[in-house]
Amino acid sequence: MADKNSPILVGSIIHLKNGDAAGGYLDTRGWVRDKPAFWNVSGSERCFVSTHASRNRDRDSGSWRVESADGRPEGAPLRIGDTIHLLSLYPGVGYLDCCGWIEHLEPFQSYQGEVRCGVFTCSVPNRDNGTGLWRIRSAAKAEGEPLLEDDAITLDNGHPNTGALVAYGRVTENEHFAEYAGQGLLAFTAVSPLRQEQSGVWRMGLSSQQAGNKLLFNFFGPELLKGRTHNMKGVMDMSNILLGDALQAVGGIAIKDVAELVGKAGQRSPAENDQLLQALLSKAQAGNNHDLSDVIDHPFQVKQLLNLFALSRSLVAFDHNTLQKLMLESLTQHQQDKTLPPLHLIRNCFRRTATDHEIIQRATVQRRWNQDEPGQPYYQSEQAVELVVMDKLAIKAVTPFQHLLPAQSDQPAIITYFSDTTHIHHLPYTNLFILVGVSYDRVTLADDPSNDETLTGRDFSAFELMAIPHEVGHYLYQHGRLKDGRTFPEVSRKFSDNPYYRWCEEIFADLYGCIVAGPLSVFSIQAFLTSGDRERVWKDDEEHPTPLLRSYLLSEILRVLGELDENVSKPYRFPTVTRNLDEDWTEILGQWGYEALEKEPGRPTRIYLPDSSALHLERIINVERVLRAVRPIIREFATLLLATAADRRQSSALLPADIPWSRADSDESTNYAREMATLAGWGTAREPVAQVVALAVEPGVAGSVQPAIASQATADERDADQWLQWYLEEWGESGPHGWGGH
Repeated sequence: MADKNSPILVGSIIHLKNGDAAGGYLDTRGWVRDKPAFWNVSGSERCFVSTHASRNRDRDSGSWRVESADGRPEGAPLRIGDTIHLLSLYPGVGYLDCCGWIEHLEPFQSYQGEVRCGVFTCSVPNRDNGTGLWRIRSAAKAEGEPLLEDDAITLDNGHPNTGALVAYGRVTENEHFAEYAGQGLLAFTAVSPLRQEQSGVWRMGLSSQQAGNKLLFNFFGPELLKGRTHNMKGVMDMSNILLGDALQAVGGIAIKDVAELVGKAGQRSPAENDQLLQALLSKAQAGNNHDLSDVIDHPFQVKQLLNLFALSRSLVAFDHNTLQKLMLESLTQHQQDKTLPPLHLIRNCFRRTATDHEIIQRATVQRRWNQDEPGQPYYQSEQAVELVVMDKLAIKAVTPFQHLLPAQSDQPAIITYFSDTTHIHHLPYTNLFILVGVSYDRVTLADDPSNDETLTGRDFSAFELMAIPHEVGHYLYQHGRLKDGRTFPEVSRKFSDNPYYRWCEEIFADLYGCIVAGPLSVFSIQAFLTSGDRERVWKDDEEHPTPLLRSYLLSEILRVLGELDENVSKPYRFPTVTRNLDEDWTEILGQWGYEALEKEPGRPTRIYLPDSSALHLERIINVERVLRAVRPIIREFATLLLATAADRRQSSALLPADIPWSRADSDESTNYAREMATLAGWGTAREPVAQVVALAVEPGVAGSVQPAIASQATADERDADQWLQWYLEEWGESGPHGWGGH
């Protein structure tokens, strides 16, 4: 061990000893995914955190690397008041992170009143608004004084109102961790001064096993990047093979011609690109070995394959020109500094890249036409036609608010595909594409191309497709910008003190769906909610509105739209359907065993949640109080969106798609089923839309590691690890997470 006066530096590998007599050293043990009781944090958290008598119980499980969250350089002395990240050196564990209020973590609910939030590890340094930030405090030292080994400190979490890191609750006395023999106390955050004084005091000790020791196999060397990169080549090659096959089958055109058009688009003027594109589309029309007389919008289907090829090129360029350079820079720098590089960031980037290629491959195969025998004509598949409908619904959904998108992406290429869940897939390297996955098990489209009768023959249709406007709403929330320059996340911060601030993006997406599709959007989410787990209907994942309340919230959105609607035609007045929606949802909850209390017309003021187990967790959800708290958020977003939609109607020569798609206010389900069948039928498939082909989209000029999104900070303001982290945070999906699949 070093002298007790040794300074703690940025990059130091340390142990954290707790001040409680039963504490020990901060340790990681057990994967969250292996404990089903922690279902509501298993999507974001990796490992449990507790204490152990040993500094290093197992393979550096008690070793932590100190990283600066204030931008201080490697080797700089830490001071009281600095904010840090703590990276576990146990393979694959990640960073110390705060997640989940105690009342939402069932296995920890007996600790309420003593601690505030659970503490786990996460793959990213700062998962959500400060959850991975830890500020160094000391009762004995002033702010700015150097942090020395063995100083008594507290670590305040950066997320609002979570408190400081504490050890509390014997691990093996909790039934979920009975097998973790030898562990001491669980890790939480707490706001109680008494709790912090008793078990929130920690002392940092420098590890004798600093990075740089000789390893039998050095898994951290830059030379291994070549091997991992080579294995990714097969994924990329498969994308090209499938795209070439589909382009030949659908359009009768060779992939080399498409590569010439897309690959050199940046060297030509827009007029030249358009001329070459039209020539390629004409070739597709004239050169096919099949009859196109009954084909639905053949040029559109070819355009979508061209877009998938352009997206594939964009992804490959990003991988070569940005990601691989950042990875090599990170590995080289850590080798020079004799520190361990963040392999979890690098491998997650590889995984994300592979996932995007798989999405491209999936969307390509689903659009490919069929051929009964080699040499016979190709004919469009059922899936290809369904995707035309879904693509056009997505285009119609974005059109009314397309003017809110940045100039470089005001005409994004929109691609839908069948997936295991309904969601929007975010891309950090280009904002010229919107990717929307739709669940395979949605109700089918209209069955007969000559009319719009539903397959079931009953008053029900493919309402799940009306989740598409909701998912487009996620894209507008992330990328849209108002006339005054504000983004919607910036608007959301106005409600940072609202208890439901964390729902802002989902509320916006729900509202967007209602503005575009009217009541049909509410039916779509009810279709998802009714397929969920009734035992978890009242549980909050802190991102989506609580499923039990969500349908009532959607009805409230329709009511707010009706209150704000000053249009002469009053397209957002739905008093009948909102009442019916509330009554239907209350009836469903009743069938599931949830009792409505003090029922108002349509919906209950409160809901009683019985519990038949021995735990006696009966509770009451105050529906009216939640909706009252959420209404200001709905009104703010609704006012802004309705105003900008009106501006668009008045100023644009190109009228947006007529919204809402449904203006019916009826007691009859037939009316809504007919509207839905029409929207999901062959009429929509044949409706002409202005779908662009995204040319010249390759990010990352040769030799550059600049990000694709120009509004972000320049590369010299962040190091390679921070850029990799930033891209991972921007990558991912919105929509399918949480209870009910939406």
